[in-house]
Amino acid sequence: MVALSEMSVTESSSYLGKPPFFKRKRGYAVVGIVLALGASGVWYHRAAVAGAAKAASSEAPDTTDEFTTLAGGWGELQCRMVNLEQPAEYIAFDKVDWNGPFWHFGAQSDASLKQALLQAGCDEGTTAKLLATRQPDAAGQCVLKPDDETVLGLKEDVRSKVYLLLADNPLNRGQAAPLYLPQGDVERFFRGKFDPARNIDTWARHLSYKRNGYVYFSDMELLARVTRLNDEERATLRRAVSATPVVMARLKASSASGLDPVVNYWGFSMPGVLVKDIRPLFDAQLRSPGGGAVSILYVLPPLARAKLYTTPLTPKGDEPLPDCHFTALNFFSESVDPQLSNQDYATRYLTDHYYQIGAPGRPGDLVVVVDGNSRIVHSATYLAADVVYTKNGINLGQPWVLMHLNDMLAYYSVKETVRVGYMRKRTS
Repeated sequence: MVALSEMSVTESSSYLGKPPFFKRKRGYAVVGIVLALGASGVWYHRAAVAGAAKAASSEAPDTTDEFTTLAGGWGELQCRMVNLEQPAEYIAFDKVDWNGPFWHFGAQSDASLKQALLQAGCDEGTTAKLLATRQPDAAGQCVLKPDDETVLGLKEDVRSKVYLLLADNPLNRGQAAPLYLPQGDVERFFRGKFDPARNIDTWARHLSYKRNGYVYFSDMELLARVTRLNDEERATLRRAVSATPVVMARLKASSASGLDPVVNYWGFSMPGVLVKDIRPLFDAQLRSPGGGAVSILYVLPPLARAKLYTTPLTPKGDEPLPDCHFTALNFFSESVDPQLSNQDYATRYLTDHYYQIGAPGRPGDLVVVVDGNSRIVHSATYLAADVVYTKNGINLGQPWVLMHLNDMLAYYSVKETVRVGYMRKRTS
Protein backbone atom coordinates (compact mmCIF):
# COMPACT_ATOMS: atom_id res chain seq x y z
CA MET A 1 0.00 0.00 0.00
CA VAL A 2 1.20 3.47 -0.84
CA ALA A 3 -0.16 6.16 1.45
CA LEU A 4 -0.67 9.43 -0.37
CA SER A 5 -1.29 11.59 2.65
CA GLU A 6 0.25 14.56 0.91
CA MET A 7 -0.69 13.76 -2.67
CA SER A 8 -0.27 16.50 -5.23
CA VAL A 9 -2.36 16.68 -8.38
CA THR A 10 -0.84 18.13 -11.52
CA GLU A 11 -1.39 18.12 -15.28
CA SER A 12 1.78 16.41 -16.49
CA SER A 13 1.22 16.97 -20.19
CA SER A 14 -0.11 20.50 -20.05
CA TYR A 15 2.01 21.51 -23.01
CA LEU A 16 0.54 18.94 -25.38
CA GLY A 17 -0.50 20.84 -28.47
CA LYS A 18 -0.80 24.07 -26.52
CA PRO A 19 -0.61 27.45 -28.25
CA PRO A 20 2.38 29.53 -27.15
CA PHE A 21 0.32 32.00 -25.16
CA PHE A 22 -0.91 29.31 -22.78
CA LYS A 23 2.30 28.47 -20.93
CA ARG A 24 0.91 28.22 -17.43
CA LYS A 25 0.20 24.95 -15.68
CA ARG A 26 -2.77 24.25 -13.49
CA GLY A 27 -2.88 21.70 -10.73
CA TYR A 28 -4.09 21.34 -7.20
CA ALA A 29 -2.81 19.67 -4.08
CA VAL A 30 -4.94 16.87 -2.69
CA VAL A 31 -4.28 16.45 1.02
CA GLY A 32 -5.44 13.68 3.32
CA ILE A 33 -6.35 11.09 0.68
CA VAL A 34 -5.00 7.57 1.03
CA LEU A 35 -5.11 5.26 -1.99
CA ALA A 36 -4.26 1.57 -1.67
CA LEU A 37 -2.00 1.16 -4.67
CA GLY A 38 -0.84 -2.42 -4.30
CA ALA A 39 -0.90 -5.59 -6.34
CA SER A 40 -4.63 -6.02 -5.80
CA GLY A 41 -5.70 -3.92 -8.73
CA VAL A 42 -3.67 -0.77 -9.14
CA TRP A 43 -2.14 -1.83 -12.43
CA TYR A 44 -4.45 -1.68 -15.42
CA HIS A 45 -3.55 -5.12 -16.75
CA ARG A 46 -4.30 -6.65 -13.33
CA ALA A 47 -7.54 -4.80 -12.85
CA ALA A 48 -10.98 -6.19 -13.48
CA VAL A 49 -11.39 -4.15 -16.64
CA ALA A 50 -8.63 -6.13 -18.36
CA GLY A 51 -10.67 -9.30 -18.46
CA ALA A 52 -13.57 -7.49 -20.04
CA ALA A 53 -11.49 -6.01 -22.82
CA LYS A 54 -9.51 -8.79 -24.44
CA ALA A 55 -9.84 -7.13 -27.82
CA ALA A 56 -8.64 -3.75 -26.61
CA SER A 57 -6.08 -1.83 -28.64
CA SER A 58 -3.22 -2.89 -26.38
CA GLU A 59 -3.59 -6.46 -27.65
CA ALA A 60 -4.88 -6.22 -31.22
CA PRO A 61 -4.13 -3.31 -33.54
CA ASP A 62 -7.18 -1.94 -35.31
CA THR A 63 -6.07 -0.92 -38.76
CA THR A 64 -9.45 -1.28 -40.46
CA ASP A 65 -12.87 0.27 -40.17
CA GLU A 66 -14.23 -2.81 -38.39
CA PHE A 67 -15.82 -2.51 -34.96
CA THR A 68 -14.56 -4.61 -32.07
CA THR A 69 -17.25 -5.80 -29.65
CA LEU A 70 -16.63 -5.76 -25.88
CA ALA A 71 -19.54 -7.44 -24.10
CA GLY A 72 -20.53 -7.07 -20.45
CA GLY A 73 -23.17 -5.68 -18.14
CA TRP A 74 -23.14 -2.50 -20.23
CA GLY A 75 -24.39 -4.45 -23.27
CA GLU A 76 -22.34 -4.93 -26.41
CA LEU A 77 -19.92 -2.02 -26.66
CA GLN A 78 -18.79 -1.75 -30.27
CA CYS A 79 -15.53 0.19 -30.63
CA ARG A 80 -13.60 1.45 -33.61
CA MET A 81 -10.30 3.30 -33.28
CA VAL A 82 -9.78 6.41 -35.39
CA ASN A 83 -7.14 9.14 -35.39
CA LEU A 84 -8.65 12.45 -34.33
CA GLU A 85 -6.46 15.33 -35.49
CA GLN A 86 -6.36 18.71 -33.78
CA PRO A 87 -8.12 21.62 -35.49
CA ALA A 88 -6.01 23.35 -38.13
CA GLU A 89 -6.86 26.67 -36.46
CA TYR A 90 -5.03 25.59 -33.30
CA ILE A 91 -2.15 23.75 -34.94
CA ALA A 92 -1.23 27.03 -36.62
CA PHE A 93 -0.47 28.60 -33.21
CA ASP A 94 2.59 26.40 -32.81
CA LYS A 95 5.51 27.59 -34.88
CA VAL A 96 7.82 24.90 -36.19
CA ASP A 97 11.47 25.45 -37.07
CA TRP A 98 11.91 22.93 -39.85
CA ASN A 99 15.70 23.24 -39.44
CA GLY A 100 15.39 21.26 -36.22
CA PRO A 101 15.79 19.26 -34.14
CA PHE A 102 17.33 21.48 -31.49
CA TRP A 103 18.04 19.65 -28.26
CA HIS A 104 17.66 21.82 -25.14
CA PHE A 105 19.65 20.67 -22.13
CA GLY A 106 19.23 23.65 -19.83
CA ALA A 107 22.24 24.79 -17.80
CA GLN A 108 24.28 21.59 -18.08
CA SER A 109 28.04 21.88 -18.39
CA ASP A 110 30.01 20.05 -21.06
CA ALA A 111 31.28 17.58 -18.46
CA SER A 112 27.85 16.69 -17.05
CA LEU A 113 26.29 16.52 -20.50
CA LYS A 114 29.06 14.27 -21.77
CA GLN A 115 28.53 11.92 -18.83
CA ALA A 116 24.76 11.89 -19.41
CA LEU A 117 25.14 11.07 -23.11
CA LEU A 118 27.63 8.30 -22.42
CA GLN A 119 25.36 6.81 -19.77
CA ALA A 120 22.51 6.91 -22.29
CA GLY A 121 24.56 4.64 -24.56
CA CYS A 122 26.17 7.08 -26.99
CA ASP A 123 29.69 6.03 -27.92
CA GLU A 124 32.65 8.40 -27.52
CA GLY A 125 32.58 9.45 -31.17
CA THR A 126 28.86 10.23 -31.22
CA THR A 127 29.12 12.07 -27.89
CA ALA A 128 32.00 14.23 -29.13
CA LYS A 129 30.12 14.95 -32.34
CA LEU A 130 27.05 16.03 -30.41
CA LEU A 131 28.97 18.22 -27.97
CA ALA A 132 30.69 19.95 -30.88
CA THR A 133 27.28 21.32 -31.93
CA ARG A 134 26.69 23.05 -28.59
CA GLN A 135 25.33 26.59 -28.86
CA PRO A 136 23.63 28.86 -26.30
CA ASP A 137 20.02 29.92 -26.70
CA ALA A 138 18.68 33.40 -25.93
CA ALA A 139 18.74 32.61 -22.21
CA GLY A 140 22.29 31.30 -22.32
CA GLN A 141 21.16 27.69 -21.86
CA CYS A 142 22.77 24.72 -23.58
CA VAL A 143 21.37 23.70 -26.97
CA LEU A 144 22.72 20.97 -29.26
CA LYS A 145 22.04 20.94 -33.01
CA PRO A 146 22.70 17.35 -34.10
CA ASP A 147 23.08 16.64 -37.78
CA ASP A 148 20.73 14.29 -39.59
CA GLU A 149 23.27 11.49 -39.88
CA THR A 150 23.84 11.42 -36.13
CA VAL A 151 20.16 11.32 -35.25
CA LEU A 152 19.37 8.71 -37.89
CA GLY A 153 22.30 6.62 -36.67
CA LEU A 154 21.10 6.29 -33.08
CA LYS A 155 20.13 2.75 -32.11
CA GLU A 156 16.59 2.42 -30.83
CA ASP A 157 17.56 1.79 -27.21
CA VAL A 158 20.02 4.70 -27.25
CA ARG A 159 17.43 6.96 -28.88
CA SER A 160 14.97 6.09 -26.13
CA LYS A 161 17.48 6.94 -23.39
CA VAL A 162 18.73 10.17 -25.00
CA TYR A 163 15.17 11.32 -25.63
CA LEU A 164 14.31 10.54 -22.00
CA LEU A 165 16.96 13.09 -21.02
CA LEU A 166 15.38 15.59 -23.39
CA ALA A 167 11.85 14.89 -22.12
CA ASP A 168 12.59 16.73 -18.86
CA ASN A 169 12.72 20.05 -20.74
CA PRO A 170 9.36 21.18 -22.21
CA LEU A 171 11.25 23.11 -24.91
CA ASN A 172 11.96 19.70 -26.45
CA ARG A 173 8.40 19.33 -27.62
CA GLY A 174 8.96 16.19 -29.65
CA GLN A 175 10.49 14.32 -26.72
CA ALA A 176 8.42 15.80 -23.87
CA ALA A 177 5.16 15.10 -25.71
CA PRO A 178 5.95 12.53 -28.40
CA LEU A 179 3.50 10.99 -30.80
CA TYR A 180 2.22 7.73 -29.33
CA LEU A 181 2.07 4.90 -31.88
CA PRO A 182 -0.32 2.15 -30.70
CA GLN A 183 1.46 -1.18 -31.25
CA GLY A 184 4.06 0.76 -33.24
CA ASP A 185 1.57 1.10 -36.08
CA VAL A 186 3.04 4.02 -38.04
CA GLU A 187 0.82 3.46 -41.06
CA ARG A 188 -2.38 4.40 -39.24
CA PHE A 189 -1.17 8.01 -38.92
CA PHE A 190 0.08 8.50 -42.48
CA ARG A 191 -2.12 6.17 -44.53
CA GLY A 192 -3.38 7.83 -47.70
CA LYS A 193 -1.75 11.19 -46.89
CA PHE A 194 1.56 10.98 -48.76
CA ASP A 195 3.01 9.67 -52.01
CA PRO A 196 4.22 6.11 -51.28
CA ALA A 197 7.48 7.00 -53.01
CA ARG A 198 8.29 9.23 -50.02
CA ASN A 199 8.68 6.10 -47.86
CA ILE A 200 7.45 8.13 -44.91
CA ASP A 201 6.26 5.03 -43.04
CA THR A 202 9.70 3.42 -43.31
CA TRP A 203 11.54 6.49 -42.07
CA ALA A 204 9.07 7.11 -39.22
CA ARG A 205 9.38 3.49 -38.12
CA HIS A 206 13.18 3.81 -38.14
CA LEU A 207 12.97 6.90 -35.91
CA SER A 208 10.47 5.41 -33.45
CA TYR A 209 11.48 3.99 -30.07
CA LYS A 210 10.07 1.98 -27.17
CA ARG A 211 9.76 3.01 -23.56
CA ASN A 212 7.75 1.59 -20.67
CA GLY A 213 5.89 -0.78 -23.00
CA TYR A 214 4.83 1.87 -25.53
CA VAL A 215 6.16 3.06 -28.90
CA TYR A 216 6.78 6.77 -29.54
CA PHE A 217 7.93 9.07 -32.34
CA SER A 218 9.58 12.48 -31.81
CA ASP A 219 11.32 13.64 -34.99
CA MET A 220 8.78 15.44 -37.16
CA GLU A 221 11.26 17.97 -38.55
CA LEU A 222 13.83 15.34 -39.47
CA LEU A 223 11.16 13.13 -41.03
CA ALA A 224 10.02 16.01 -43.23
CA ARG A 225 13.58 16.66 -44.34
CA VAL A 226 14.67 13.11 -45.17
CA THR A 227 11.43 12.49 -47.11
CA ARG A 228 11.76 15.88 -48.85
CA LEU A 229 8.26 17.08 -48.08
CA ASN A 230 7.13 20.36 -49.60
CA ASP A 231 5.31 23.06 -47.63
CA GLU A 232 1.87 21.59 -48.27
CA GLU A 233 3.02 18.11 -47.29
CA ARG A 234 4.64 19.49 -44.13
CA ALA A 235 1.29 21.00 -43.14
CA THR A 236 -0.28 17.58 -43.67
CA LEU A 237 2.44 16.02 -41.52
CA ARG A 238 1.77 18.47 -38.70
CA ARG A 239 -1.90 17.53 -38.70
CA ALA A 240 -1.06 13.82 -38.79
CA VAL A 241 1.27 13.92 -35.79
CA SER A 242 -1.26 15.97 -33.80
CA ALA A 243 -3.70 13.05 -33.85
CA THR A 244 -4.95 11.14 -30.84
CA PRO A 245 -6.02 7.48 -31.27
CA VAL A 246 -9.59 7.69 -30.01
CA VAL A 247 -12.51 5.32 -29.74
CA MET A 248 -15.73 5.81 -31.64
CA ALA A 249 -18.30 3.76 -29.74
CA ARG A 250 -21.85 2.54 -29.99
CA LEU A 251 -24.01 0.21 -27.90
CA LYS A 252 -26.48 -2.54 -28.56
CA ALA A 253 -28.54 -4.97 -26.56
CA SER A 254 -28.51 -8.50 -27.91
CA SER A 255 -32.04 -9.49 -26.89
CA ALA A 256 -35.15 -8.16 -25.22
CA SER A 257 -34.54 -10.47 -22.26
CA GLY A 258 -31.15 -8.87 -21.70
CA LEU A 259 -32.36 -5.29 -22.03
CA ASP A 260 -33.03 -4.53 -18.35
CA PRO A 261 -29.40 -4.97 -17.18
CA VAL A 262 -28.14 -2.74 -19.99
CA VAL A 263 -30.66 0.01 -19.29
CA ASN A 264 -30.00 -0.21 -15.57
CA TYR A 265 -26.21 -0.08 -16.04
CA TRP A 266 -26.43 3.28 -17.80
CA GLY A 267 -29.66 4.73 -16.43
CA PHE A 268 -29.05 4.24 -12.70
CA SER A 269 -25.43 5.36 -12.62
CA MET A 270 -25.46 8.54 -14.66
CA PRO A 271 -27.18 11.67 -13.35
CA GLY A 272 -28.92 13.26 -16.29
CA VAL A 273 -29.37 9.93 -18.10
CA LEU A 274 -32.90 8.68 -17.55
CA VAL A 275 -34.22 5.16 -18.04
CA LYS A 276 -37.38 6.61 -19.60
CA ASP A 277 -35.24 8.10 -22.37
CA ILE A 278 -32.78 5.34 -23.14
CA ARG A 279 -35.05 2.30 -22.92
CA PRO A 280 -37.08 3.33 -25.99
CA LEU A 281 -33.80 3.78 -27.87
CA PHE A 282 -32.67 0.23 -27.10
CA ASP A 283 -36.17 -1.09 -27.86
CA ALA A 284 -35.95 0.59 -31.27
CA GLN A 285 -32.45 -0.80 -31.76
CA LEU A 286 -33.67 -4.35 -31.14
CA ARG A 287 -36.42 -3.91 -33.75
CA SER A 288 -34.04 -2.52 -36.36
CA PRO A 289 -33.00 -4.74 -39.28
CA GLY A 290 -29.68 -6.30 -38.40
CA GLY A 291 -29.98 -5.20 -34.79
CA GLY A 292 -28.75 -1.61 -35.17
CA ALA A 293 -26.86 0.24 -32.46
CA VAL A 294 -27.23 3.26 -30.17
CA SER A 295 -24.58 5.97 -30.10
CA ILE A 296 -22.77 6.16 -26.77
CA LEU A 297 -23.59 9.88 -26.74
CA TYR A 298 -27.10 9.07 -25.55
CA VAL A 299 -25.90 7.42 -22.33
CA LEU A 300 -23.60 10.27 -21.27
CA PRO A 301 -24.56 13.12 -18.91
CA PRO A 302 -25.46 16.38 -20.72
CA LEU A 303 -22.17 18.22 -20.21
CA ALA A 304 -19.98 15.25 -21.18
CA ARG A 305 -22.23 14.61 -24.17
CA ALA A 306 -21.89 18.19 -25.38
CA LYS A 307 -18.07 18.19 -25.11
CA LEU A 308 -17.23 14.80 -26.62
CA TYR A 309 -14.92 14.99 -29.66
CA THR A 310 -14.73 18.78 -29.45
CA THR A 311 -11.94 21.15 -28.38
CA PRO A 312 -12.23 24.14 -26.02
CA LEU A 313 -12.67 27.70 -27.19
CA THR A 314 -10.32 30.42 -26.00
CA PRO A 315 -11.32 31.25 -22.39
CA LYS A 316 -13.09 34.52 -21.68
CA GLY A 317 -11.56 36.75 -19.04
CA ASP A 318 -10.60 34.69 -16.00
CA GLU A 319 -12.31 31.51 -17.16
CA PRO A 320 -10.14 28.44 -16.44
CA LEU A 321 -8.66 26.49 -19.30
CA PRO A 322 -10.05 22.98 -18.71
CA ASP A 323 -7.66 20.19 -17.82
CA CYS A 324 -8.25 16.52 -17.09
CA HIS A 325 -9.10 16.97 -13.40
CA PHE A 326 -11.46 19.87 -14.08
CA THR A 327 -13.14 17.68 -16.72
CA ALA A 328 -13.39 14.53 -14.61
CA LEU A 329 -14.77 16.27 -11.51
CA ASN A 330 -17.32 18.14 -13.64
CA PHE A 331 -18.39 14.97 -15.44
CA PHE A 332 -21.78 14.67 -13.72
CA SER A 333 -22.47 18.41 -13.66
CA GLU A 334 -25.29 19.93 -15.67
CA SER A 335 -23.15 23.04 -16.01
CA VAL A 336 -19.45 23.65 -15.38
CA ASP A 337 -18.46 24.37 -11.79
CA PRO A 338 -15.66 26.95 -12.31
CA GLN A 339 -14.55 26.60 -8.69
CA LEU A 340 -13.03 23.21 -9.53
CA SER A 341 -10.10 25.12 -10.97
CA ASN A 342 -9.36 26.35 -7.44
CA GLN A 343 -6.91 24.11 -5.58
CA ASP A 344 -8.50 24.21 -2.14
CA TYR A 345 -12.03 23.86 -3.45
CA ALA A 346 -11.09 20.93 -5.70
CA THR A 347 -9.37 19.21 -2.79
CA ARG A 348 -12.46 19.48 -0.62
CA TYR A 349 -14.69 18.37 -3.48
CA LEU A 350 -12.67 15.22 -4.14
CA THR A 351 -12.43 14.24 -0.47
CA ASP A 352 -16.08 15.07 0.24
CA HIS A 353 -17.61 13.50 -2.86
CA TYR A 354 -15.44 10.46 -3.74
CA TYR A 355 -14.20 7.31 -2.01
CA GLN A 356 -11.66 4.73 -3.14
CA ILE A 357 -12.64 1.46 -4.81
CA GLY A 358 -10.55 -1.52 -5.92
CA ALA A 359 -11.72 -1.62 -9.55
CA PRO A 360 -14.21 0.30 -11.69
CA GLY A 361 -17.66 -1.21 -12.09
CA ARG A 362 -20.01 1.68 -12.82
CA PRO A 363 -19.97 4.33 -15.53
CA GLY A 364 -18.72 7.52 -13.93
CA ASP A 365 -16.10 5.93 -11.66
CA LEU A 366 -12.98 8.08 -11.44
CA VAL A 367 -9.68 6.77 -12.86
CA VAL A 368 -6.57 8.43 -11.40
CA VAL A 369 -3.06 8.03 -12.82
CA VAL A 370 -0.30 8.33 -10.21
CA ASP A 371 3.42 8.84 -10.89
CA GLY A 372 6.43 7.74 -8.86
CA ASN A 373 6.27 10.87 -6.71
CA SER A 374 2.71 10.08 -5.61
CA ARG A 375 1.29 12.86 -7.76
CA ILE A 376 -1.97 12.38 -9.60
CA VAL A 377 -0.83 13.37 -13.07
CA HIS A 378 -4.12 12.59 -14.77
CA SER A 379 -7.72 11.72 -14.08
CA ALA A 380 -10.43 10.38 -16.35
CA THR A 381 -13.91 8.89 -16.18
CA TYR A 382 -14.59 5.18 -16.59
CA LEU A 383 -17.47 4.21 -18.87
CA ALA A 384 -17.41 0.48 -19.72
CA ALA A 385 -15.01 -2.36 -20.54
CA ASP A 386 -11.67 -0.53 -20.81
CA VAL A 387 -13.06 2.68 -22.32
CA VAL A 388 -12.65 6.02 -20.53
CA TYR A 389 -13.77 9.60 -21.11
CA THR A 390 -10.71 11.85 -20.97
CA LYS A 391 -9.09 15.15 -21.85
CA ASN A 392 -5.33 14.74 -22.19
CA GLY A 393 -3.74 18.09 -21.53
CA ILE A 394 -4.60 21.60 -20.37
CA ASN A 395 -4.70 23.25 -23.76
CA LEU A 396 -6.95 24.26 -26.59
CA GLY A 397 -5.81 21.64 -29.07
CA GLN A 398 -6.58 18.53 -27.01
CA PRO A 399 -10.21 17.38 -27.40
CA TRP A 400 -12.51 15.56 -25.03
CA VAL A 401 -12.40 11.96 -26.25
CA LEU A 402 -13.02 8.31 -25.52
CA MET A 403 -9.94 6.11 -25.33
CA HIS A 404 -8.92 2.61 -24.39
CA LEU A 405 -7.39 2.89 -20.93
CA ASN A 406 -4.06 1.42 -21.97
CA ASP A 407 -3.76 3.93 -24.82
CA MET A 408 -4.51 6.80 -22.44
CA LEU A 409 -1.80 5.57 -20.07
CA ALA A 410 0.74 5.84 -22.88
CA TYR A 411 0.50 9.62 -22.73
CA TYR A 412 1.53 9.59 -19.07
CA SER A 413 4.21 6.90 -19.37
CA VAL A 414 6.66 8.92 -21.47
CA LYS A 415 9.10 9.35 -18.58
CA GLU A 416 8.17 6.59 -16.14
CA THR A 417 5.80 3.73 -15.46
CA VAL A 418 2.61 5.01 -13.85
CA ARG A 419 0.07 3.43 -11.54
CA VAL A 420 -3.70 3.53 -11.60
CA GLY A 421 -6.26 3.91 -8.84
CA TYR A 422 -10.05 4.16 -8.85
CA MET A 423 -12.60 6.24 -6.95
CA ARG A 424 -16.38 6.47 -6.95
CA LYS A 425 -18.67 9.41 -6.31
CA ARG A 426 -20.67 9.24 -3.12
CA THR A 427 -24.43 9.14 -3.53
CA SER A 428 -25.13 11.03 -0.33
